[in-house]
Amino acid sequence: MGRGANITPIFFISTAAAATRSGSPYEGSYLPPHIHHPTTPPFQVSSTPKSDTSYIKSETSSEEKPDLLETTEADVTTVGDVESNTTVTEEVEAENSLDDGNGIESTQEGHPNTIIEASQAPAAQLEIPGELEHAPEELDYNSLDANIRFSNSIHIVGFNTHAKFLAHALASTPDVPVRLFTRYRSNLSRWGTEDRTLSLYDRQGRWISSVDIAQPLTIRDPLRHYPTRARKQQFLDNIIINAAPGAVFPSIALLLPRIDRLTTICLIQPGLGLMEDIIATYFPDPFDRPNFVLGHSTHNVGKYSDTLYSMKQYKPGTLFLYEAPKFSVSEQPALAGSPIEYEGLRLSQHLTELLSSTENLNVVRLSEQRFLLRKLPRLIFHAVADSICVILGCRYNQIRQNRDAMVMWHDLVGESISIASQLPELSSTPELVECLTAPSFRRKLQTSLFAQHHNSSPWVKQVRFGAVVPVDYFNGYLVRRAKEIGLDHKHNAMAMATVKARLSARRIELGMDLLGTTQYMGDTDTIAGAPRPGLDELDELDTE
Repeated sequence: MGRGANITPIFFISTAAAATRSGSPYEGSYLPPHIHHPTTPPFQVSSTPKSDTSYIKSETSSEEKPDLLETTEADVTTVGDVESNTTVTEEVEAENSLDDGNGIESTQEGHPNTIIEASQAPAAQLEIPGELEHAPEELDYNSLDANIRFSNSIHIVGFNTHAKFLAHALASTPDVPVRLFTRYRSNLSRWGTEDRTLSLYDRQGRWISSVDIAQPLTIRDPLRHYPTRARKQQFLDNIIINAAPGAVFPSIALLLPRIDRLTTICLIQPGLGLMEDIIATYFPDPFDRPNFVLGHSTHNVGKYSDTLYSMKQYKPGTLFLYEAPKFSVSEQPALAGSPIEYEGLRLSQHLTELLSSTENLNVVRLSEQRFLLRKLPRLIFHAVADSICVILGCRYNQIRQNRDAMVMWHDLVGESISIASQLPELSSTPELVECLTAPSFRRKLQTSLFAQHHNSSPWVKQVRFGAVVPVDYFNGYLVRRAKEIGLDHKHNAMAMATVKARLSARRIELGMDLLGTTQYMGDTDTIAGAPRPGLDELDELDTE
């Protein structure tokens, strides 16, 4: 049951009655959350749900039609191996071994082929979504707020440059403890040799700022390595997951004993559909499900020199956040307006407030419709451009030079826009759908493709190493939604199948130890002019 399993109910006095009236399948009384005792004083949260959080920006204007695509150019440097001269004490090793995390580098970070969205609208007050407007009248929100304890502690799953950029920004904020997870023990030693700080540099390599951070935590199965101390693990209150999709599921599997309904997870991923897969795999019970906040970042950062704990910021961006409902549409009739829904909403709002406490992240809170509008342009671009690059084994600029490849481009773009424009979530906002269906959007997609010049797709690099390609959350998301609403999806389904076939063939080649014997992506092949990646780039990929 998680935290609070043996505590007498305090403020959920009307839950059983509300569940009975709504026909909920849950037959037991709901148990209250464990009262947190954070090590640092929490942010001040008002006792009323519609409090003024003016420092959180929010887009509310439906008349403005922002530019959906904007390309950027950046030179990406690589990180070489740095010898470590620092050892980790046994005490720290024992502590870190109990904390699980799988920090896998995301190959999208600092890459020039990043689509940057337009600027955001003026700020507005943070309000409760409309679902709670129909909550039972007997619910006393002041009483519920008084019994919810908020924690400022944040753990970041992921060790890519963007995850470290988030840690740098949050560590600059007082009273927000931040810890990074890493899968390599060697990173702990390098943390010591690099002065135990995270450093940020600008595009020209000029130093901006440095902040002290706590030693990263390694991920290990506590029941396997430390069975006698496994029960002493504490629950995680706020988790930011900013890793490649292939690394997310193994990380959550190891962190599962430390996640319950009071945990809030912020997913910062370029694709869509990952939250639904996580819920279906690990949290089918709505009463034990954590709260989710979906994020979309346009910050363009990359590696700096040969250091591990330093980043280069090519261009400032925005972190868009959407607080997902606690329950799915099918669960809403039974659980909408219940105390557990309100509890999850307040915890999600608190994490949003923590991320908004630093101006470096430039947080903007969005509704579901506007969040989709921010996600879909980049999703469509990568679903089309990157899948073609993998299929043909080419660079971005070689697509437009190939007449048949451009036929594939137009077929995929047309089908993807047709699916995205008919999503039920956007049916109430035709002005937003017009942004996707207008001819100017197709031109901007093609302009973004041409602006990539000789850059190589990160998906091609992932296939070359035999790593998981996130095609399920780009083309796969479009195929899944098309099936739900009965639309044609043959082009995206074929692209997804072909990308997976390329990955399977490459893994067979790697397993047979016959590198360089095939025409496509052998170790001695430069992938259509791209330089051969070094072993240090393995940290950028999600190896299973």
